[in-house]
Amino acid sequence: MSFVLGVDENGLGPVMGPLVVTGVLMGGIPATWLPGAADSKKFFLSGAPQSLRKLEVFCLSLFQALYGYLPGEAASFIRAVAPEACCPTGTNLCWSRLNHAFSSTCAEEIFEASCNLKNWMEKEGVSFNGLHCQIVCPARLNTLITRGDSKSFIDFSCFAQVIRHLAVPGVKIQAGKIGGTKNYLTWLRYAFPEATIKPLEESHGLSSYQVSLSGKTYNLEFWVDVEEKSLAAAVASLIGKFVRELFMESINKALDNQVPVSGYRDRKTKVFLSRILPRLPEKKIPVSCLVRKA
Repeated sequence: MSFVLGVDENGLGPVMGPLVVTGVLMGGIPATWLPGAADSKKFFLSGAPQSLRKLEVFCLSLFQALYGYLPGEAASFIRAVAPEACCPTGTNLCWSRLNHAFSSTCAEEIFEASCNLKNWMEKEGVSFNGLHCQIVCPARLNTLITRGDSKSFIDFSCFAQVIRHLAVPGVKIQAGKIGGTKNYLTWLRYAFPEATIKPLEESHGLSSYQVSLSGKTYNLEFWVDVEEKSLAAAVASLIGKFVRELFMESINKALDNQVPVSGYRDRKTKVFLSRILPRLPEKKIPVSCLVRKA
């Protein structure tokens, strides 16, 4: 069976909330696109309850199909897909309100969606074989930026960790381009110093490489709009969006915000920050835990 590893990021540009890089390993090549799988920016509209319900149904049904059970709460979902994630400061701002049951949908709806997913997988002769997220909270992101790392390099480093977790022999890795980057060779040699790396193409739309690592050979591609070209990457984008939304929900609740914000660089987020920043000392929350430096 041939394998495809789709990798994509969510939350590189916001001022609040985590950066999430997600990988999904798929076995087989389907003849038809998975119903409901789309670029998360098209699938989900922030602040729209119906969008959140659709996202929750999709991600939990995939989780059940992959792991064989439903997580009882948001924290359980995140710890399953990102077992290395933790709060680096001990304030647990992002984590403190994750201990809630999923409320946008119900077990019956998830079960039905999971059955539909399994039927599609059987019909197309494909399987979902792995799922992993790398999560970088604002505090960790700020530390890395202070050290001199760029956001793009931090993003790429997470991509590399996802690849190490999920890659299998012969897999084709399809990842989203990071900004306008064409040449990934220097970063790849830094992330995989023991590998032999051969550039195949470096253009605006596609940068591809052959990577030989520990006796295994991978084809690694960075695409513009990868969610439209790779089903595995589209699914990864949706999982990453869901993880980020769960954290933003927790942050909004922890700060008693009655009008939840997305954390992106929009007016609602700006107004919220102007109101909450002076109150952070009394809450014993470092500014670096909430607001990114870049």
